[in-house]
Amino acid sequence: MGILGYTRWPVEASPVQLCLAGETAHAQPLLTTKSLQDGRKLLVRRISIEEAQPLNGCHALYAGRLPPGAWQRLMATWPVGQPLLTLSEVALDCAAGGTFCLDISAQGVSFELNLDSMARSGVRVNPRVLGLARRKEGA
Repeated sequence: MGILGYTRWPVEASPVQLCLAGETAHAQPLLTTKSLQDGRKLLVRRISIEEAQPLNGCHALYAGRLPPGAWQRLMATWPVGQPLLTLSEVALDCAAGGTFCLDISAQGVSFELNLDSMARSGVRVNPRVLGLARRKEGA
């Protein structure tokens, strides 16, 4: 939730639409959240990779475990010119074009940032948040 609260889209959306894909182990708090820290409304919906255009209307994508090749198929449906922030519970998704990949352990939560994907995402994230991430150069 913190990353979303520090993200800005070229045209501010109200509500911010967060789409969930795959088997998400840590998404339960997202399903009950109605607004971001800054007061912007949040709409959370599950999508299926089987949909024709699953990312239409999504401002952010939170992905859990997906079947092999599903991340690439999902990214191939990303509408041209649509700003999209991606967050994944699977570290390998950063190597496959994800923006933020979470590392959730008993010690806490950290995240990896794919700088190439961030540059192509069309969104702006507060530089202080970016400074907290481990960086991975583009895939």
